[in-house]
Amino acid sequence: MRKAAFPLLVIGSSWNICIVTAVALNAEWVRTRAAGGQFDSFPLAIRIIYGIEALLMIGQIYFGKLLYDRNGAWSISSWRLAQLLIALYGVSALLNALSRSSAERFNAPFAVICMWAFYELVGRAKPIH
Repeated sequence: MRKAAFPLLVIGSSWNICIVTAVALNAEWVRTRAAGGQFDSFPLAIRIIYGIEALLMIGQIYFGKLLYDRNGAWSISSWRLAQLLIALYGVSALLNALSRSSAERFNAPFAVICMWAFYELVGRAKPIH
């Protein structure tokens, strides 16, 4: 299953990057898929935050590739970051699944995919150093 984790992380993250980039660009099609579907036009502050989030998600893919290449976490810091991402994607999946917007609920499986991928990539043992 570990071999499938990184390609699935790329797929799940690609959808998420599309969503957050579309919010940053204030695309009309994404208004029901993000922020609970509550905005007719995204405020500038939210657009900036989502733009930064898109860049961070690209970094998450790179981090996932490092985990894959190194057969798991290589330090306590990398293990903690992976655990944080697993938790954040878990919360994201839950919040998306509980959304009143059916379009936003569609995002939940992609968050679950990313959560599972990081779980597989981080490895089973916590590094000692």
